[in-house]
Amino acid sequence: MKILDILIGIILSLIIVYPAFKKNSLSISGAISAIILGTVIYSFGSIYHFLILITFFISSSLLTKYKENVKSKYEIINQKSGKRDFTQVLANGAMGFIFVILEYIYNSPVFFLAFCVSFAISTSDTWASEIGILSKKNPIKIITLKPVPKGLSGGVSPVGLFASFLGAGLISILAFIFSFVLYKDLNQSIYFMFISLILGFLGSIIDSILGATLQAQYFDEETQSLTEKKINSNKNARKVRGIGIIDNNMVNFLSNLIASMLVFVVLK
Repeated sequence: MKILDILIGIILSLIIVYPAFKKNSLSISGAISAIILGTVIYSFGSIYHFLILITFFISSSLLTKYKENVKSKYEIINQKSGKRDFTQVLANGAMGFIFVILEYIYNSPVFFLAFCVSFAISTSDTWASEIGILSKKNPIKIITLKPVPKGLSGGVSPVGLFASFLGAGLISILAFIFSFVLYKDLNQSIYFMFISLILGFLGSIIDSILGATLQAQYFDEETQSLTEKKINSNKNARKVRGIGIIDNNMVNFLSNLIASMLVFVVLK
């Protein structure tokens, strides 16, 4: 890693992050953490690692803005919002941050695969959330198969699952291309592509399961509805299930951690 790499990483990150900040896709804390994440990934990794990161970031930001007026009515339920802060950046990028540093230290393609899988998971889950909420029918709870309100974690729909698969598929294609460029091994690159696709999609499923079981949900007396927000309409909502400290960001991180660590089980 050279000083020049750090400077290039900062410049490239600023080019990507500043427009997102101006368009209210990122808060100040989200913008700063995204710049740090991008700089570290470029500096310890390569332009190929950085391209995987920005593919996730740009595609997710565009999908968040897609039909934003329709999605806004579900903000009373969903903890997520159009403007991402540092907790959301870390929830989706922390594992990639760790894997790119480990790859730099050990110079092993295994950590490149884990890096790809971590962003396949984040992309898969984000695409599922942003597209699935636009489904004409209410989703079903993944563990009971009973209908749940749109925007509530733990719900899945055919549209959302298809979007999830496409999100993982996009990153898996990049994993194939960049793995071949970096390591010149066609069979390994094909293997990396399929592992990224399978574990990326699986990570989104794990996210839904954790969202349906462990994530805290509350009942807002004022609106008489379930919500993921502990405080709603300036009042404390009553927790009706889940663990208080496990919110949507924690679920995102845990699902990413679990599914990306499966790389080392698969390759054992």
